[in-house]
Amino acid sequence: TAPRTSSALRESCADLIRRLRHGESARAEQYLAQFPYVANDAEAVVELIYTEFATREELVQAFSDYQAGRLGRIPVITGAHHTPDHIVESNPEPTDG
Repeated sequence: TAPRTSSALRESCADLIRRLRHGESARAEQYLAQFPYVANDAEAVVELIYTEFATREELVQAFSDYQAGRLGRIPVITGAHHTPDHIVESNPEPTDG
């Protein structure tokens, strides 16, 4: 990998990771179009695509862990519907009149 390609690849990977982690739209193809000399280096192409893949996997795992943590805090009630005693309707049904 040529120095110019190596530098552009490092910058592209870092920017791709940053943008994805910030919820921005980013794809390896955008960087390959911006830096055609990176697109001409097979190893650089694989590294850029893998960077996108690995970062997206990391974000999916982080979201899954977050969801599991949130859902794990919600008590699971099995069997019949149960309303805890401390949750009561404060306003009874209105009466006519």
